[in-house]
Amino acid sequence: MKAITASTVQSILRELADNEPGEWVLLGGSLVLACEASNRATFDIDLGRADTAELFTPFGLVALAEKHGLPIEAINQSVNYYLHKTDFRPFLIPWIKGQKSTIFRPHFALFLELKLARLSVSDAEDLIAYAKKFPDEVTLTPNRVEKIRATHGHKQGWSHLATFLNSLSDSI
Repeated sequence: MKAITASTVQSILRELADNEPGEWVLLGGSLVLACEASNRATFDIDLGRADTAELFTPFGLVALAEKHGLPIEAINQSVNYYLHKTDFRPFLIPWIKGQKSTIFRPHFALFLELKLARLSVSDAEDLIAYAKKFPDEVTLTPNRVEKIRATHGHKQGWSHLATFLNSLSDSI
């Protein structure tokens, strides 16, 4: 499968907002790509539902993937499982408003919480890029950084993320 470009993600999101009803949340590598925080390669679009009307992929979403030359599994809704395990609503920021729906992006605090579950190197890179794109949303005290280290310091992406988080907490 070929990498998905920022323009493809952005085009799909605009069409989704105009044609599919609901409240959607963009997450993962496709988020940092679409908001132009990073230009890293991604192979899927992590798209969840903020509303619980339909947590499964509607037919129109599958058609959008096909229209853009993507396999139908490229629109990945498994993020719903992780998203709906959290109290995410207060951390959603309206991002794209279309004729039929709204697409939200997560506040940095929610993005951090979701990415920490796995914390691969690419997750760490996504977090750093997102924090740099939306620096006003990043409020991490040294105590919070230490709690993150204690819980997630054993994960593959920790050393990459730690340097960045320490530089943030040093500036507080």
